[in-house]
Amino acid sequence: MVDVFQLPKTTFVNRIVPKNAFDEYTDTKQKKLFTDLVSKITWTNKLAADTINLSGKTLDEIQIIQIELKSKQEIPEVLAVIDKASPYAIIFIVYFGREYYLSASSKHAHPVKTDISVIDWTFKSEWWSDQGLPYRLTLKETLDFVFFDFCKQLSGFVDSDLRTIAALVEKSRLLDQLQREGKKLKSEISRSRQFNKKVELNLRLSEVLKRIERLH
Repeated sequence: MVDVFQLPKTTFVNRIVPKNAFDEYTDTKQKKLFTDLVSKITWTNKLAADTINLSGKTLDEIQIIQIELKSKQEIPEVLAVIDKASPYAIIFIVYFGREYYLSASSKHAHPVKTDISVIDWTFKSEWWSDQGLPYRLTLKETLDFVFFDFCKQLSGFVDSDLRTIAALVEKSRLLDQLQREGKKLKSEISRSRQFNKKVELNLRLSEVLKRIERLH
């Protein structure tokens, strides 16, 4: 177990989770991803009223789960399966050797299937080495605040005045949409052979880039 966040000992669980524990939530392709990509899954910490004396309005518990990889690559499909299978908020520490990335998702209960969660948005970090952790868990106020503050760090909107995870998801989704639009426009500009068309596309791209800048 890698103690990334230096959490209180009262939060330690350190329990190995079998990869086949999620078989009922996977199809054949997803099951193969668990086998091919994941070396070990460990439930390392539980943040709850009985471990850090913090409760929440919408969150009863935050789980910290570490996933050791067989090779360095991101595993969004695997994380989504685990997230959907749990009613609790999860912070993932994914690592290979001495390199790590973090992931956490905002989610809500499925309206019909009570044993499945629906992911609203996933926040993730870049890879970093174990020379220094650029993120922290601020254990104060409520569990809702702890998780929101962490997701805000991952989102890159740390200096914004956002106060709810719903607002953070909305802004993150808009940024992603604009970034995708900008990438598409750049591709169209590079392919275009008509001067007038290039001018039009560049004007549209300029407006998209301005909107992206305003979001930050």
